Parts: sequence; structure tokens; C-alpha cells
Amino acid sequence: MVKKNTKKVKKLVKKKSPNKSVKNPKGAGRKPTYKKEYCDMVTSHMEKGFSFASFAGAIKVCRATVYSWTVKYPEFMEAKERGRERELYYWEQVYNRAALGNNTIKEKQPDGTVKVRELKPNAALIIFAMKNKFPTMWRDQQEEKDTDDNVKITYERRG
Repeated sequence: MVKKNTKKVKKLVKKKSPNKSVKNPKGAGRKPTYKKEYCDMVTSHMEKGFSFASFAGAIKVCRATVYSWTVKYPEFMEAKERGRERELYYWEQVYNRAALGNNTIKEKQPDGTVKVRELKPNAALIIFAMKNKFPTMWRDQQEEKDTDDNVKITYERRG
């Protein structure tokens, strides 16, 4: 899984500004400094249900920067993978509670009171969300290869 995205990330990293002669006097374009503590930070960020890409916003760098760190720093890539598993766990818990109707939301009202709302089960929402958030595990289409004849067999679930 680590090798899969490496080519895309390297393309993002290699993109350069078309006009290098123009310098920004305010220091824009400063190289963000990678810190080892980002490994723990990214896993704790993702275990709350946030995406890896949103971690860039949390530490105030661009998305391409955090993806380039996954190529340069193997420990950061491992932390991202651990975070992805924790993110999956978080969302499966949320969807499980929603499917069973055991999910409540606390909303703070303008007058300072807290209103508690219970969410009703919504299977379509859960299926849609899981297919989009984790497509390799939740897609409708699954592929298998027959090793004897090298025939590709595709199964498709229809509603």
C-alpha cells in the first residue's frame, strides 16, 4: 500500500514554480520543517475521524508538503498508515451507532442551553459514506484472478 501512492506524491513534489526569478519579500515559500513529533500528532489527529490531508491544515502547511514527508520519512508514512486504521475504526463506530439508532448529538443553542438530538438509523447514509471514505474495502465491485487461465472475473453486486 505504501508503494501505491509514491509515484503520485513524487509528481506533486517535483512540480516547481514556472517563474523562479520573482522573489516574495515577505518570505512566502519557506520550506516547512519536518518534526518527529508529527508522527504522534498525525495518528491522534486521524483517530478523531479526520483525514490525513486535513492534518496539513492543522499544522498550517500545504497538503503536498505532508505527502512529500511520507516519501522522505518512512516513520511518517508508517504513522499515516496507523492513523488510517484508527480513522477507519472511528468511522465504523460512528456508523455502527447510527445504524442502530444509538447516536446522539449535543448542540449548543444561542441562549446557552444544550439541546440533545438523537439520530435515526440511516443505512443509505452509512453505505454511501463507507464506500466514499474507504473505497477499497467497501466497493460494490470486486475482482478475482484465476491463476490457471489468467482470466479476470468480475463480480458486481446490484441493488
